[in-house]
Amino acid sequence: MTLSIDSSGPQNEPVRLIGIGSKAATFIQQLCGNAPDPLAPLLVDHSAWMEADGRPGGVDFTSVVFLFVVIGADATKKEVGDAALLAWRAHLNAVSTIGVFLVGEGESGTLARPTRVSNSARESEEALRQLVDGCIDLEPSQVTDGLESLRWLCTTLRGLAREGVLILEPAWDLNDVLEVLDLPGAALSLATRTVGEGLPISLAVAQALDDLEDSGIELESANGILLVLWQSTKWRLTVQEVQRASRCAASALGQGGLHLVLTARAGKLWEGVGACATVVVSRQRSFPKLERPI
Repeated sequence: MTLSIDSSGPQNEPVRLIGIGSKAATFIQQLCGNAPDPLAPLLVDHSAWMEADGRPGGVDFTSVVFLFVVIGADATKKEVGDAALLAWRAHLNAVSTIGVFLVGEGESGTLARPTRVSNSARESEEALRQLVDGCIDLEPSQVTDGLESLRWLCTTLRGLAREGVLILEPAWDLNDVLEVLDLPGAALSLATRTVGEGLPISLAVAQALDDLEDSGIELESANGILLVLWQSTKWRLTVQEVQRASRCAASALGQGGLHLVLTARAGKLWEGVGACATVVVSRQRSFPKLERPI
């Protein structure tokens, strides 16, 4: 497995995205290479991915806040083990790790893989799932939408962290993001919706919430909802619009659920699109979190 990192890229990278396995490499290439106009400038200098025979121990976690590790369905036992080493090293460096698992159709949340028949490979993946702070499962039918949502989440966290401003409200900080996402120990589900020029961003939020409910996510039992909002530069994102979007999230949650709003730092126009909302829902994972020594 080869870890390809552009040494001429940014030295203080707050959000890292690493893929393991050829399917994961393709996923990241599409994420970075096919971004819409507002996000393309934020992804041109992103580090690359893992292929065969690499050294995950060489990853520098200096200034990293979030590590997203994409695991392809074709990843070998060794590659999954290397991903587990990455997650462990991230934990030791106080970096929050989210595993994005490109699973087979109908296998979400399980360890079965038609391309992995070895019990030891499945055990390696089980250990990895327990090591990462959050899990995102994407079946083949969900990859396109999941890629778009992950693109907005990663670039927004990256842009805000670089600026030193992670949230809309100045009284909140990174710990609030972790609390809303319920990290560690969360299963995360994402949805993104766009609306045309002149339409309210709260409409995009409501549609994304409906998409998640239609996919079987029980929002009332969710622990938290994170909103990523983008508004075209033709129209200013007002406090009132943010409040309406926030109320949409709050009304979908049950008692005790938390919600938080991030604003995407993407200044270019997006032809035909007036606003975009990405919703990240956090739920408790279906198995106990692995106890890790401090």
